[in-house]
Amino acid sequence: MYNRKNILIECDELQRIGTEHFFIFDATVLLEKPAFDGDYRVQSGLACWQKKHIPHSLHIDLYHDFSNPDVNYSFAVPEPQVAQHFLRQLGLSQDSDIVIYDAKDGIWASRLWWVLSSLGIKSRILNGGLTAWENAGYPVQQQTHVPTSIQSGDITVTALDGYWCDLQEVKQRSHQEPSGLVCALGPEQFTGQGITRYARRGAIPNSVNVPARLFIGEDNKFISDQEIKNTLQQLSWHEDLNVLYCGGGISACVLAVAIGLVSSQSLSIYDGSLQEWAQISDLPLVTGTP
Repeated sequence: MYNRKNILIECDELQRIGTEHFFIFDATVLLEKPAFDGDYRVQSGLACWQKKHIPHSLHIDLYHDFSNPDVNYSFAVPEPQVAQHFLRQLGLSQDSDIVIYDAKDGIWASRLWWVLSSLGIKSRILNGGLTAWENAGYPVQQQTHVPTSIQSGDITVTALDGYWCDLQEVKQRSHQEPSGLVCALGPEQFTGQGITRYARRGAIPNSVNVPARLFIGEDNKFISDQEIKNTLQQLSWHEDLNVLYCGGGISACVLAVAIGLVSSQSLSIYDGSLQEWAQISDLPLVTGTP
């Protein structure tokens, strides 16, 4: 069962124990706000890490390096053996204590946390990320080169059932009412009123909207457990809602983390999300307020 202590780590605890005692991964990705429909611009966050990062951290490129390039959408969960080789090259072993952060608002750290969890790997998210770390007055470093002399680890990766939902299951659910499908995007994207970076606007039929951003405060930290519970209650959350999606499988991970902070509910994420769904022209999308 998850709870706040085994999902999140606070900056004070990380600083008190010492960054050198952890494997710390910066998961930052730069995904630009779209200027027009279909405007998909993404790049690695490595340059951000080089400019400023938490001491003893490494950057993981979720777009190029730690994803599956053989599918038709971005950020796909990597194949287990590929993931295992990659993580061993970073020095990870079975007993490694892993902390993840990003330089944005926690969405990329949440994505990496969910991916690692689905591969049987425990980790924690630095609550508030680089913003909270700097606000606490803790040191950052600059580094123009990427470390290459890392001793290989022996971590074993095991793909666990239940974390991911595929296109076929979502298609079946979209014809059911209730479907259990939850869109974690904001209201403008859910209703099709806002610009989308994907092929078409709208939401998957029979899904409901629970925006992930509601669970991140202005300080980039997850809101309190009681605030999460209150927000879910206001949105009429119930346990039959169990398949999450968004634009590219990222914001859905934030929602999954938030729910995991207050509940032991089993959830799956549609990895392809709207990036995959919207490019298949005969799959319907719904616009307007339900």
